[in-house]
Amino acid sequence: MRQTKLFSTPVATVPVQTEAPDPEAVRMRLYAILDEARNASTMPWAASRARVIEHLFRNMTNWLPEAEGETLRQGFVQQMSRLREVSE
Repeated sequence: MRQTKLFSTPVATVPVQTEAPDPEAVRMRLYAILDEARNASTMPWAASRARVIEHLFRNMTNWLPEAEGETLRQGFVQQMSRLREVSE
């Protein structure tokens, strides 16, 4: 008995990004997130969304010069700590 193919069409592959993202676009997105946190009087995101944003923010800062990324990370950590305190 011969086994037929499970899938009749080839599985699509996800393209691999070969170039680093545009630092200016990354910078704009990071500052937008940081501004949203700074302007909030309470946590602006649900807990699960906040965890995703923290993870993305930390990773996106790696696409900037080291000193700039570190400064943004520190500012974001401070804002998240503040927001967690007032939201408890």
